[in-house]
Amino acid sequence: KGNAYCWSLFDPVAEKELVYHVWYRRDKLVANVKLLVQPPKWATFSSLQIRETEKGPWRVDIRDAQGEPIQSLRFSVSD
Repeated sequence: KGNAYCWSLFDPVAEKELVYHVWYRRDKLVANVKLLVQPPKWATFSSLQIRETEKGPWRVDIRDAQGEPIQSLRFSVSD
């Protein structure tokens, strides 16, 4: 059991806006975390507690307020 973190830096940020960290395990939605970013640049993160039974491939999609993809990060949880 432990935590996974997704850190994001947005630079530049023109105006206050929402972004999302969308967490998937084996391509199944686990969490959709709403984050506010503000000018002129902003660093933010989300985290998720991962249980012993949740090993395997994970992905975090970083999306803008309209749901458009910014970046996708993949990782795997193992022993």
